[in-house]
Amino acid sequence: MAKCQDYNRIKTVMDVKADADVFGPDGRLDIMKIQPLICDTARRGYHGVGPRLGDAFSVGKALQS
Repeated sequence: MAKCQDYNRIKTVMDVKADADVFGPDGRLDIMKIQPLICDTARRGYHGVGPRLGDAFSVGKALQS
């Protein structure tokens, strides 16, 4: 069986498929329904995705000065 550290390279995505139940009412993929698994090779663990923190390209504006 493959281990977490075996997947530390980004490859080209050739195809994507999704079940109908992971789409939101707007027809787009809903990340909270997908519940992706993220591998942390440095600490040899797995993490999930939490709740939405804000709008893209606007959260960091408060940090700019």
